[in-house]
Amino acid sequence: MIERLPPRYDWRELQRWKIDENYCRPAARSCSASRRFGIATGRGSSAGISICILQALLITGLLANLVKRRRAERFLTESENTFSDHGRCCARP
Repeated sequence: MIERLPPRYDWRELQRWKIDENYCRPAARSCSASRRFGIATGRGSSAGISICILQALLITGLLANLVKRRRAERFLTESENTFSDHGRCCARP
């Protein structure tokens, strides 16, 4: 059999009706994700968006660095091949 859960109250409802949380039963919980993360005031959502933008910028920077490194490696390989070809044709027997 499923046990009965303790009552839950949305903190916004308690605030709207001006009910102090201390008047609720001790087993009752006031729950809302927006209260925990500050979304009700907009701080949590703007922080989350800022973190996503920061991560996107970091990923873009890492990809740009990777492309730059691969170009440098390709240029170095071509340069080594060119100099080895010149060395073979100009080598003394």
